[in-house]
Amino acid sequence: MKIYALGLLLPLIIFANCDGSSDDQNAVLALLLNKKCMNFPKNTTVFDSGGDPLVEFSCSVSGKTYICSDGPSIQYRTYSSIEGALLGVVNPPGGGGQGFGFFPSQRGLLRNKTVSASNPTNISYNFIYTYDFAHRLVSAFNAIDSNDRVYGDYDLNGFPLDVDGISANYSYDPGNKRPSSISIGGTNMFFDTNGWAIGLEDGDIYSFQNSGSLQVCD
Repeated sequence: MKIYALGLLLPLIIFANCDGSSDDQNAVLALLLNKKCMNFPKNTTVFDSGGDPLVEFSCSVSGKTYICSDGPSIQYRTYSSIEGALLGVVNPPGGGGQGFGFFPSQRGLLRNKTVSASNPTNISYNFIYTYDFAHRLVSAFNAIDSNDRVYGDYDLNGFPLDVDGISANYSYDPGNKRPSSISIGGTNMFFDTNGWAIGLEDGDIYSFQNSGSLQVCD
């Protein structure tokens, strides 16, 4: 009888939400099906220190892949584990031509790849990731030059402390296991309570304005 009741409830809830967005309906379905989901920005605009916009990324989701484009380039972040992704943060789009990001802070990733929109065979960034049973980053393999970065020293929340011989430092808000800021080699990145990047300092100062929301679910 409980299974039958749930079967009746599902279409009723979907119908009740028919005036809402598809994201709202997806969230309801994920809750009913007990799925794990990760939220991502739908749009990200990068501003310089003077408040002038530098580049705008428009994003979408296909399966477990979060896709962002600034026009000339397209970044694909494909996840292997949403459970792992929920432990990490969401770096700003980039990693190829733009270069905004700190890849060890993202977790649950299978691949992070950036290609030219006009010629997808022109690949500027292509990393493949492996994790241990606790969703801690073990290696990041650069498929372009076959360089394998290996990690094995972590803080209490599972983020790597040694990144290519440089010490990484993480700051956390009380009760939060995702960092509010990361400092490494003179570069500082800042995140909001969603785990979304909101600022970067690396000699220059950038801010990230995020809007909209997308979900990737297991």
